[in-house]
Amino acid sequence: MWFLVFALCSALIYFLIILLLRLGLSCLHPCFETKLILVTIIVAMRNEFKNVRLCLEALINQNYPTDLLEIIIVDDGSSDGTSEILADYQKKYFYLKILQSDFKSTDLSRKKVALGQAISNSSGEIILFTDADCVPPPNWIRSMLACFEADVGLVVGFSPIIDPTNSLMGKLLLLDSIANGIAAAGTIGLGGAITCSGRNMGYRREVYNELNGFNKIMHSVSGDDDLFLQLVHKETEWKIKFSPDEDSFVPAYQTKTLKKFFTQKRRHLSAGKYYNFKLQAAYFLFHLSNLFLCAFFLVSMILGQNIFFAILLLISKLLIDWLLFIAAGKDFNVRIKFKYFLIWELFFIGYHLVIAPTSWFGKVKWK
Repeated sequence: MWFLVFALCSALIYFLIILLLRLGLSCLHPCFETKLILVTIIVAMRNEFKNVRLCLEALINQNYPTDLLEIIIVDDGSSDGTSEILADYQKKYFYLKILQSDFKSTDLSRKKVALGQAISNSSGEIILFTDADCVPPPNWIRSMLACFEADVGLVVGFSPIIDPTNSLMGKLLLLDSIANGIAAAGTIGLGGAITCSGRNMGYRREVYNELNGFNKIMHSVSGDDDLFLQLVHKETEWKIKFSPDEDSFVPAYQTKTLKKFFTQKRRHLSAGKYYNFKLQAAYFLFHLSNLFLCAFFLVSMILGQNIFFAILLLISKLLIDWLLFIAAGKDFNVRIKFKYFLIWELFFIGYHLVIAPTSWFGKVKWK
């Protein structure tokens, strides 16, 4: 009996969280700010020979006045020909600046060191960030700037992961990036701030200076995006917005093996141990309730008890998850197939069971 009661409580918690995220998505509004100001785009990269040209071409061909644009690339010790490509581009475009990372082995967070170096050498009032495997659309800058109203200090954008090989792993990565987008957009829509993607975000230089840069989060190898977002929300009066405009969506083209995915995800999840207690508790309750609903179904089938309730709860869980993904797919202009969604549901639970505990213990390296 207690097992059934626990399952019903888990369902209540889980369904409430999903409904809140859906409400948050519905609270997003278009942005209309039209002021053009000096913008700096920063990309930190290392050994991105295959991606660097596409990324640079996308940044150079932005629909934005070049006299108000500054692009800074931090070459973090590349050895595959990336540096030579960057040097060639720098000769052609006056607004493109290439820096060599001054990372020292005593520093913990390699990427935050590179980003901090770039910010120190930048001039833009607004600083936008993306990654080397990303291809921002032509109106990305204008679309992100449209959300920087006078009281907005940080803007988050959606970044779907696209696998050029169209593999099953790639489809799962796309669904996972949609889930991350839901968490970011839903919580920001509700007036909170939990997570975001460093592949597509921006903030005012004033915000960065007010928080004294990354100093308060340098202890984490990751977190230049989500931990910084949380700092802005907690320690400043600036508002945070999520851009719902399709022109602000930045696709990341990635082909990953399961091993590479696990390594990257472990690094990303490692920042979770530095979240405040309330956020940690919320994540714990969400993942615990999600896991228990599935475990309740399996145990009920094995024992032959509470089968009706087990099936009802599992179907209800899958239904509200699917409806949330369908709504997000419309908002993010992404088509979702149900069969891959079902596989992702198992994938999501599986990798959190394996990766999340290990990401909190032991040493996590950037690369």
